[in-house]
Amino acid sequence: MFKGIAAMDAGEMVRYAIKGLKQDRFEILPGFRSTLKFVSRVAPQFMLNLLSKPVVKMLTQTKGN
Repeated sequence: MFKGIAAMDAGEMVRYAIKGLKQDRFEILPGFRSTLKFVSRVAPQFMLNLLSKPVVKMLTQTKGN
């Protein structure tokens, strides 16, 4: 994964999904995904710039090889 971002444990993910299904949620957003969705609606360009930085960095490293 990316530096500084830990993957969610599979068991925690399943618990989160089951909880969402029991609550009859239309959309289940685990972890900080709900925050990302909210911010992307409030400030879409900011989120696009923020989330594209790691991609640009990876692409420049790939092109340099």
